[in-house]
Amino acid sequence: MITGSLQKKKGLYYAVLNLYDDYGKRKPKWIPTGYTIKGNKKKAEEKLEQFKIEYEQKSKIQLRGPNIYDKYKNILFCDYMLEWLEKQKGKVEQTTYIGYEQVIKGRLYKYFKAKKIKLVDLKPKHIQDFFDLLFAEGLSGNTVKHYRANISKALKSAVITEIIHIFSFLTTCTFTSHNFSDK
Repeated sequence: MITGSLQKKKGLYYAVLNLYDDYGKRKPKWIPTGYTIKGNKKKAEEKLEQFKIEYEQKSKIQLRGPNIYDKYKNILFCDYMLEWLEKQKGKVEQTTYIGYEQVIKGRLYKYFKAKKIKLVDLKPKHIQDFFDLLFAEGLSGNTVKHYRANISKALKSAVITEIIHIFSFLTTCTFTSHNFSDK
């Protein structure tokens, strides 16, 4: 929900809305209400509420391009990972690509395909559960780091191309409970 307040400046009421950029940083938006301070507080408060509703509706229409979002709104996370992998051809050395391919087309794809989790529905718990499984299967912390790196790179790409929102990415890339280093 968009929050805001009335502020007085140069004899006028201004609506100051608390908006946030893609990095979660607050960006106050000052909008003149058109009302003078004397005798217009209720009208200015009503105008503030109108601005809050208007900007709330605008924020619900995400900054993602509708065609991009429509294409990806039903894609499974595992299928997005394959698509991301394909885009890495020619961008990375062949040996690096082969490493990515082994990580993505192996356990990762099978695990997430069975779970049928869409990219837009992906939560940190889904990834943490996957890592827990990898550790339970006896994989080393270093090997699990490779999985984490690939997932993080693919999700970062999804943010840059505006398929998912930055907040989804940040919360999805925060993992706990396991130390990723070998003992």
